[in-house]
Amino acid sequence: MLEFVVKAKQYMWDFVELAFVAVLGIMLIYLVLGKDSGVFVLSVAGNVIKFTNDVPAGDLVAFAIVGALLYWFAQRNRSYRPLVGPDISQLLDRALRQHIAMRDKPVRRA
Repeated sequence: MLEFVVKAKQYMWDFVELAFVAVLGIMLIYLVLGKDSGVFVLSVAGNVIKFTNDVPAGDLVAFAIVGALLYWFAQRNRSYRPLVGPDISQLLDRALRQHIAMRDKPVRRA
């Protein structure tokens, strides 16, 4: 059950990040093309502009600071992740290097 919750949480955050990148991409299209960017892009840009105009500037700054702190703490905690053992990619890399090294050596006969 815990694995399901962890996997669902990861999928949720992946979706949130993808949606945020999509909104940023749509805003970039709006900034480049302006009024000729299409109905969908104009409606998304209008919603983003309305949201930023309705929220006071101090709240936006506080939101940005909290977001930056959360990102910083997440990156910091990720770097302190204890290593239980070698990663599977490291094991595969080591095995492949040993195989290649053994393949090129001549076989000695006793």
